[in-house]
Amino acid sequence: MNVPWKARTQASARPQAEARRNAAPVKAPVRVPLGGFSPSWRVAWTAFAVVFLIVLVTFWETVETVARIYLSNATFNHGFLILPIVGYLFWLRRDALVRLKPRPTPWAFAFSALAGLGWLVGDAAGVDLIQQFALLGILWSLFLAIFGWRVVQALAFPLFYAIFAVPFGDNFVPALQDITAFFAVKGIELFNIPVYSDGLLISIPQGNFEVAEACAGLRFLIATIALGFLFSYLTYTSWWRRAAFLVLCVVVPIIANGIRAWGIVFIGYQSDMEAAVGFDHIIYGWIFFAIVTAVLLAIGMAFRDREIGSMPPPSGAPDLRPAASHGLIATVAVGTLVLAVAAPAYAVLVVNKRLPATEISLAAPEMGNGWRATSEYRDDWHPVFPTADKTLLRSYVKNGRTVHLFIAYYRAQHGHNEILNYGNRVYDGKTWLRVGSSGAEATVDGQPLNVDSTRVLRGRSGRIIWSWQWVANRYTADPYTSKLLEAQAKLLGGTKAAALIAIATDYDDKPNEALPVLRDFLASAPEIRPLLIRAAAD
Repeated sequence: MNVPWKARTQASARPQAEARRNAAPVKAPVRVPLGGFSPSWRVAWTAFAVVFLIVLVTFWETVETVARIYLSNATFNHGFLILPIVGYLFWLRRDALVRLKPRPTPWAFAFSALAGLGWLVGDAAGVDLIQQFALLGILWSLFLAIFGWRVVQALAFPLFYAIFAVPFGDNFVPALQDITAFFAVKGIELFNIPVYSDGLLISIPQGNFEVAEACAGLRFLIATIALGFLFSYLTYTSWWRRAAFLVLCVVVPIIANGIRAWGIVFIGYQSDMEAAVGFDHIIYGWIFFAIVTAVLLAIGMAFRDREIGSMPPPSGAPDLRPAASHGLIATVAVGTLVLAVAAPAYAVLVVNKRLPATEISLAAPEMGNGWRATSEYRDDWHPVFPTADKTLLRSYVKNGRTVHLFIAYYRAQHGHNEILNYGNRVYDGKTWLRVGSSGAEATVDGQPLNVDSTRVLRGRSGRIIWSWQWVANRYTADPYTSKLLEAQAKLLGGTKAAALIAIATDYDDKPNEALPVLRDFLASAPEIRPLLIRAAAD
């Protein structure tokens, strides 16, 4: 018998409807409204903004140092973009945040206190970089204290990305210079071009080139790494893709900068030095790096596993607990602030007390064993230590060989008046150019000491410079030890005076020719430490 389709459908639907009526009632799933943030969010963001501004004002000297570096050093011009990028990344995670509630975390006080202590040590040691990282740590601990661990987890990458607001990396410049010079020379040799290299100086028949600090490629390297982290976060979900792209962002800029340096020398060779110098040099560099960046991003896009900026759906259960009280949020914010500002307060009251101005009497040592001091200093070697309280330059001669002695004396290191400061160097970078640095074994005041050995050139004339520091009444050539001794003297008490001592002599053909002369000079010198102590006492 033919039954109409409509009747068959109704007949088959009746038993199913009866089964549903007889079944136990099912609880409807709880839905979290995603249309807006709870009032506790507004209170938390207000508290964070207020304390954030107070912290910036309290640590204004550190903030000002960072801004000055952004403006004066082209390597870190991108720093002005970091905070807006962090804000944009916060906005991309809004769907995850709206499922959560601020949960003040008082145990974050420990992180704030630790970051404040780090800032204090950095201030005592005169290390701006430590202070800058410590200030970032204070802001991180403030965020954790007010918003809680789950919010920090949801915003882990944006918070981490703020690290690129700290201008770091200058200590890699010498190594990058050496790598760049190596690539340039090897590239020239591959084309059978006559080349002579001495450290950072490269000579071809058409002219001479120097791999200066600006040619090290640090600017391109740091900018590419910062871009790489952002690109990998927005484009990839798998960790291996992110790691592989970040490796490329480190390796490619270093190799590319070496190729760029080779290209400049090669163009100079082909054009008889008419191109690839001056303005052409700069334009070539920008165009080259723009092409390398475009190729790097194209490679990255080829392996993307999601559209740029499309965030994965929020994971984890929404926070359905009652919101934290406004009073608790305010209390945690104030507590974090109190711990943070304790460090600069202690620095002003104890660490950075200014010593009264006194006349410094820095006498040149009287040498023995045939070394005699010249009546006047007439050499063109002038180390650059503009903030030293007192400097001494003296030449000594023996058997036709000359050794120059330089001392930069500081009554007390503070602020930018310190031995290890950007711009201080044992060569001027104009008349004398650095071509290499290493360590050397010496004997100072009868005790073995590892000193810094710097090789500089003036045209074809070579010179070896040995240098070391006197800090907290101890000798050292290690910058980290020097800074720790400086911090120890300020925080725990001790001799606050410090000095940079350098001796230099020329060589004819081989740099090793200078070493016996420098060793004989030190062996013939009286103890230098008592001279420095007497100057400190005066």
